[in-house]
Amino acid sequence: MPTRKHMERKHGAASRDAGLAPLTPCLVVGIGASVGGLEAFQTFFTHMPVDSGMAFVLIQHLAPEHTSILSDILGKSTGMTVAQAHDGDDVIPNRVFVIPPNAVLTIVGGRLHVATPAPTRPNRHPIDTFMFSLAEDRGEHAVCVILSGSGSDGVQGLVAVKEHGGITLAQAEFDETAMLGMPRNAADTGLVDHVLPVEAMPEKLIEYQRYLREVRDQQQSEGARQATRNHLDEVCALLNESVGHDFSQYKESGLIRRLQRRMQIRSFEGIPEYIAYLRKDPRELGLLFRDLLIGVTRFFRDPDDFAALETKVMPELMKSTGTEAQIRVWVPGCATGEEAYSIAILLREATTKAAVHPKIVIFATDINDTAIAIARTGRYHKSLLEGVSSERTQRWFIEDGDYFSAIPEIREMCVFSLHSVIKDPPFSRLHLISCRNLLIYLDASAQDRLIPLFHYALQPGAYLFLGPSESVTRQGDFFAVLDKKHRLFKRNDNVASSLPRFALSDTPVAKHGVETPAPSMTRSDSTFDRGARRVMEKYSPAYMVVDQRHQILRFSGQMGKYLEPSEGSASFHLFKLVQSALRPTLRTALREAEGSQRRVIKRNVPIEVDSKSQVVNVIVEPILQASGVANHFIIAFQDRASISDTDDLETNTLSAGELDSELRATRARLQAAIDEAEQAKEELRSAEEQYRSAHEEIQSSNEELEASKEELQSLNEELQTLNSEVSRKNEVLLDVHSDLKNFIDSSQIPMLFLNAELQIRNFTPAATEIFHLRDMDRGRPITDIANRIGYHALKEDVNECLHTFAVIEREVNLPQNGASFLMRIRPYRSIKGSVDGVVIVFIDISERKRHEEAKARLAAIVDSSRDAIISQTLDGVIVSWNEGATHMFGYTEEEVIGQPNSSVAPCLQPDEIPGLLQKIGKGQSISHYETVRTTKEGKAIEISLTISPIRNDNGQIIGVSEVARDITERQVAERHRDLLMGELDHRVKNTLATVQVIAMQTAQRALSIEDFRDSFEKRLMSLAQTHTLLTEGQWRGASLRKIVTTELLPYGIEGQRFTVSGHEVSLTPKQALALGLSFHELTTNAAKYGALSRPSRGCVDISWEVLGSNEGSVLQIKWMESGGPAVTKPRSHGFGSRLIERGLQYELNAEVHLDFRDEGVFCLMRIPFSATDPAPR
Repeated sequence: MPTRKHMERKHGAASRDAGLAPLTPCLVVGIGASVGGLEAFQTFFTHMPVDSGMAFVLIQHLAPEHTSILSDILGKSTGMTVAQAHDGDDVIPNRVFVIPPNAVLTIVGGRLHVATPAPTRPNRHPIDTFMFSLAEDRGEHAVCVILSGSGSDGVQGLVAVKEHGGITLAQAEFDETAMLGMPRNAADTGLVDHVLPVEAMPEKLIEYQRYLREVRDQQQSEGARQATRNHLDEVCALLNESVGHDFSQYKESGLIRRLQRRMQIRSFEGIPEYIAYLRKDPRELGLLFRDLLIGVTRFFRDPDDFAALETKVMPELMKSTGTEAQIRVWVPGCATGEEAYSIAILLREATTKAAVHPKIVIFATDINDTAIAIARTGRYHKSLLEGVSSERTQRWFIEDGDYFSAIPEIREMCVFSLHSVIKDPPFSRLHLISCRNLLIYLDASAQDRLIPLFHYALQPGAYLFLGPSESVTRQGDFFAVLDKKHRLFKRNDNVASSLPRFALSDTPVAKHGVETPAPSMTRSDSTFDRGARRVMEKYSPAYMVVDQRHQILRFSGQMGKYLEPSEGSASFHLFKLVQSALRPTLRTALREAEGSQRRVIKRNVPIEVDSKSQVVNVIVEPILQASGVANHFIIAFQDRASISDTDDLETNTLSAGELDSELRATRARLQAAIDEAEQAKEELRSAEEQYRSAHEEIQSSNEELEASKEELQSLNEELQTLNSEVSRKNEVLLDVHSDLKNFIDSSQIPMLFLNAELQIRNFTPAATEIFHLRDMDRGRPITDIANRIGYHALKEDVNECLHTFAVIEREVNLPQNGASFLMRIRPYRSIKGSVDGVVIVFIDISERKRHEEAKARLAAIVDSSRDAIISQTLDGVIVSWNEGATHMFGYTEEEVIGQPNSSVAPCLQPDEIPGLLQKIGKGQSISHYETVRTTKEGKAIEISLTISPIRNDNGQIIGVSEVARDITERQVAERHRDLLMGELDHRVKNTLATVQVIAMQTAQRALSIEDFRDSFEKRLMSLAQTHTLLTEGQWRGASLRKIVTTELLPYGIEGQRFTVSGHEVSLTPKQALALGLSFHELTTNAAKYGALSRPSRGCVDISWEVLGSNEGSVLQIKWMESGGPAVTKPRSHGFGSRLIERGLQYELNAEVHLDFRDEGVFCLMRIPFSATDPAPR
């Protein structure tokens, strides 16, 4: 019976509305590979024609931040258009689409859908995701190809494509052995149709597509389906003979679909040809069997259903069982065991909550031996645990790399075994049966048999758990609905249970295309009937038909008096049903008939009927097939006269011949019994000898193993010695490798090592600045790697170096940063001296290039300078002359080169030039030497000379550099200086006048010379600070905030002893000087008598704001002290008070209000802003 579990519809059915692109009959080939699959991609498309009519979608594992250039690379391997997929792209034939980085790619309605960003790495399965959608969208026109890569991504998607009728391929490493990694994991499912080398895949796909186009329509016709239907019985018989399982009760539509799919894969046009192939190749029967067993399951599939099972059934099971009781569960069609382990987890969690500890046994059965083997290991890839919460994963599974194994506690609860729910007896005394998505594969008659069977297997009050599409409606009397939505049912204990009938032979039931009188009839019933009628024409109608295993297939006539069932379980075995008196005779007769293939008659066999003795003739005749060998036998019973114990006369009337015949028959039976006993004795003696011989062989093997053990120990010691030597050499190699790696990593010189095929051997990290290189690029041709230098003749230069062994140098540039390199290509010589590649070294000559450019720029500056720049020898002979010299002196370069400087531009003092040259010869430099020279027109000009020696690389003076500048502009500067001095004189006089006033007023109020000096110095310092701020603002203004903080910072930190708040305001010099003196007086008063006189207690708050419009704005300043000693209003006003009140009023036309409050001095200043005053910033 096939395993259950339909593929889950992770992406939903594709929409077919008008808004989506219509489906086309072309194949859509999804190709999955890891990051190392580039070579496989290139090989595939190199062998794929550009007009194949197929569309291709490439899914490669990419880092989210990786910029893929796969489309550019593959564009060189095929003439088809290769492009990165975009959301909404129509999938059209003869085009290759590449998944973008950091994206999830799916196909719906013939269009690609790109979603970003991709999930995090643990949840990222791009190949599975696309294959799921491809299977849903394209069905049998979907192709899943798994190429090289690590992990198991793509395995579940491949199963989905297989389930929907598509074709699956995996990359072969050699012959038909799948490559390690993703291809091997895919092949291990048993669902890969073809394991092929990459270069052979295109031909297979073209062949498959040709088959679909030419044969598919014909195969889908009703006539072809009827032809397939007519041959289903023959296919089922072949499967039953090969694998021992009867598929005749599988749904007809499913059988036809699976058969036609296998015919598609094998390219058979008709069912007779395929049946002939099945008879010829038993492996195809196994593959067909696997196709019929496609099952997809997962942990806690349909979570809502399992949640209902957990809440409604598990607590009831805990209540109905005690601590010492046993909970028995049956999971028929368990596939690879996920459902069984899910139920085990629920049961273990329920026992923990209920604080009971019953023994739990879960019988998980299936007919798929591969699936059972996987289930027994209890080890699953992490991608298969998506339905398990993280808490359950940590609690019930053990992590092993990318796999998780069920903990022993859960594993030991499950018993996995091969078992057919159709033909094998059920388990009994069960508390729960979970048969999910199995009944949907069976026809109605099989479903009708299984529901009563489940009722029989369950104990009273037990539960049945079915799949979402299954129900017990046809057999509603056996179960009551517990939860209709989640398919939970409870056993109806009011209905009597009985064990349903099971098939008595492995021969499949013939039901497809031929109407049979009863479901219990075997396919060969008509043959049996004809044989039986032919034999029974000569004998009485009391007979039975048995097979080679002595199973009774049919009764006929009045058989009751010949039967005597044995105690124990019910059975149709011949020797457990017939009378014990008949058993020896029947055993002998069957053996003779089977050996001779002829009729055997045993006469006058005594039996007991209704307490009376009777003799019968036993006839055993084989039913011969066309091959001349019988698989079935007819056993007939011919009655003779009855023998009464009380009728001596009848006994005496028996003739001597009859008595003699009966005696001979009795002796024959006795002799047969003796012979059987002797044979059994001989068999026992032979078995004993075999056991003794086996014991001796085992003893001998044990001695050989002991000797082998000693040899292995000796070999192990030698291996340990060899291993030590290898380890030592390995350490040396590691040291050498480490030195080489450190040399390469620390080298700042870009270097490439290529072999003779231009493939990359190695490279230094600095080489990544020139080529787009990664560690995985080793072994790739350098011509496949994009470079940043825009140099396209590298291949030709390398080939020239390999042929001529000459060193080749080229100058290359990096456009991105302007760096320049000298590329030097040298032959790569091995230790043996042979040339096996090249070494490419890139020497950074950017600095040299910059020097050359600087020299060129300097020459341009010299040529364009308005100053006269002249170079001459130590003898005064001119060697260079710029345009500035021509402009200044009137001579052209041609006129003066080679002429003495004294004759070209003579000075008024004849000995001036020789004296200057003499100083230069001693290594001195002359700066800003003012002199007068004569121009070509005879005009005397004043110039400023700067003369420097010119030295060679050894520091020797070899010439003189002279720079002459017209100093007319200096005269203008001097006049400007005189103007500034006048302005300074004016400002100093004003300042002195202010100082004079301060001195006079301070002197009038000073109590002593020391008091005068102290007060005068502080007021002068305040004035100086204000001057400093004005100077910083170039006497255009000063910041009010800086004036305030400058005065207060000596008395504490802002925010602790004082606070300043207000927009930034720039004051004129006049305002700054007046306010600076006022703030000084306020600060000094606060430090002596006010808030600042007490350490770390008092505080001064200064704030200001500008009120009014720009035309009549007023700067309002508030000074407020707090936290100081109590304030007493002075009896008279001192100099400070008058300076604040009258000085501000006189200088700035300000309104000043000075209030001596108890908590501290308060001063309010309102200063008008004229139109020329700086606006607040």
